[in-house]
Amino acid sequence: HLPYGMNRIDARIQQLLQARDGFLIGPKTACEIKEAFSHAAGDAAQGVEMRAAGIRARSRLPEYVDVTPDTVTDAMEDVLHALTEMCQSVIDNAPEELAADLNDAGAVLVGGGARIPGLDKRIGDRLGIPCRVADAPEACGVVGLYEMMKNPDLYEDLFLQKMIKNVRH
Repeated sequence: HLPYGMNRIDARIQQLLQARDGFLIGPKTACEIKEAFSHAAGDAAQGVEMRAAGIRARSRLPEYVDVTPDTVTDAMEDVLHALTEMCQSVIDNAPEELAADLNDAGAVLVGGGARIPGLDKRIGDRLGIPCRVADAPEACGVVGLYEMMKNPDLYEDLFLQKMIKNVRH
């Protein structure tokens, strides 16, 4: 599993701006940059710049820096590569019954990162199965947890197995 979510992209944006431009921004600004360029993806983002407020590392003075889509693309690449590798590993180790279902029904991306343009195609191409984004990907975790809480008996074995595994390790 990946021990982080798409927040890793935010941290990578911060690191790239510091390394490339000597410019420091906070996590909230990095997230805003990621989201702005994620919504204006592909050809629509070419030539677009976003002005971000931060601090010039050398002078320690507040300034603005212009951020391009290339910064966000570079920041996302290692995270998306790790994600597709993990998905491939899950498919490779899936029981035959699940693999057959995936070939028929495909995979559904959930979570806020699912909205990254082209992620469904990238994962689908890598896995060789259809892949789509859930209708409300950000809400899927909460909805799933709600369903589990409504019917805990249906998931009792799952929780017990997880608890036993954690105690043994």
